[in-house]
Amino acid sequence: MRTRTLEKWVDTSGSGPESLLQYRFLKTPYGYVIGIVLWPVFISIMSVWGLLLQFGPPSIVVTVGGLVVGIGSFVVASMSSALVMSATAWNTPDRRVRRQFALLFPSLLLAVPLFGLYLNWPMIPYRYELGLSVFVANELSKIVFLGPAIGFAFVISPLAVLVHRSHPK
Repeated sequence: MRTRTLEKWVDTSGSGPESLLQYRFLKTPYGYVIGIVLWPVFISIMSVWGLLLQFGPPSIVVTVGGLVVGIGSFVVASMSSALVMSATAWNTPDRRVRRQFALLFPSLLLAVPLFGLYLNWPMIPYRYELGLSVFVANELSKIVFLGPAIGFAFVISPLAVLVHRSHPK
């Protein structure tokens, strides 16, 4: 009976931050879409929290929930949006850096008209025809106009990464 020697196995999965940067959702366009969509989701969470506060929960729930939802989710949304979009820009191949910059810069400018729409229409138009309450019309306006405006404003993070990558070393 012959015995075979086992081959030496080497871990090529790459543990650590380098393997996390190669995650498939940190590739174009997924990372940019995730970074922008986080803001309407954050504003939706704030709207649900505002609705729950109308039912008069106990003061400890208001205090702890306000800290978690108001401060914690804002920090998480801000950091996640900036990091996801920046990691996506970092993963952009060198030959596509200028193209990505050219595509992202107009989306940064898209934040201005969206914010202008939010300022002009603090409530969704035709709310009576749609049968919406004042609260729902106001919150929908925030989710539809303000959320994407903030998300598009955060495109400044990947633009900074792309500018850094485009300069010769």
